[in-house]
Amino acid sequence: MDGLWNFLFGPAPIRWIQEFFGLGHPLPFRAFSLIGDTWGIILVIGVAFWLFGRRTAYATIGIVLLGAATKVLLSNIFQQSRPSEAAVVVYQHLQIGSFPSGHVYETVGPWGLLFALGCVPFWVPVIATLLVGVGRLYLGAHFLGDVLGGIFFGVLLVGIYHMAWPHFYSWVKRRGPRFFLVSGVVILACVAVSIVVAADPNPRRFEILGLVAGGSLALIMERRLVGGSPPVSIVAAVVRVLVGAAGIFAFLLLDRFADPDAAFLGIFTAGAATMWAILASKMYGAGPPWQEPGSLRDVSE
Repeated sequence: MDGLWNFLFGPAPIRWIQEFFGLGHPLPFRAFSLIGDTWGIILVIGVAFWLFGRRTAYATIGIVLLGAATKVLLSNIFQQSRPSEAAVVVYQHLQIGSFPSGHVYETVGPWGLLFALGCVPFWVPVIATLLVGVGRLYLGAHFLGDVLGGIFFGVLLVGIYHMAWPHFYSWVKRRGPRFFLVSGVVILACVAVSIVVAADPNPRRFEILGLVAGGSLALIMERRLVGGSPPVSIVAAVVRVLVGAAGIFAFLLLDRFADPDAAFLGIFTAGAATMWAILASKMYGAGPPWQEPGSLRDVSE
């Protein structure tokens, strides 16, 4: 048992990954990690709006928020230290608890839910989770046990949430703009408090504030705009994904090539990208809200 524990929470798997891919080029693995970071969350919310309609998008936002809250809870319960052994190179230093891997957990949650809802094939969450897991190991940010823990709790979250969501949605869809505004303010306050309590020196932790603020405003605007259905053709779906993802990527580049210590810029770019992701669902190829199901899966309101 001690041998298994030392393997899961020891340097050997990290060292093997780093030696296999070679040391000195962490950039692609930082990119993999973005799938489970703020920017990956913005993308998956956008995909839900662009392709699958309002109901699925609301479900995706819900599991993201629940995942963020439970991630903080789990990391404080287990208090697992980060890798620091001399045998591995640590490219990303973080102060918060290591178990479970938050990036992996926040990848399995929304992408696993889209699979559970029948919106994406099984290989999509599998590939996304694999990329994030390898990325976190290569960067020396997590042990193998942290990654597997993120997968376990992520799958558990998807299973419970998938059963509970239909009952909750019947109540959510009757809420007006004030509900989203008040909810956004409350969540924003909770996120701000958790950031202060975590005392993480990384200035990019403030990006989540932009996601919540921009998302709350965009949800109010989205409900007031005409049209809420998925695209009516494959061509329309491709155009939405390309244009929507390009907009998010542009804001990401603006954030990454600016001063990394500019916390306010991170809030602005994440907020603007979230608004773009949600409101881009109203562009080319949208049918009216009363339209019958089209060529893509229709899970809109």
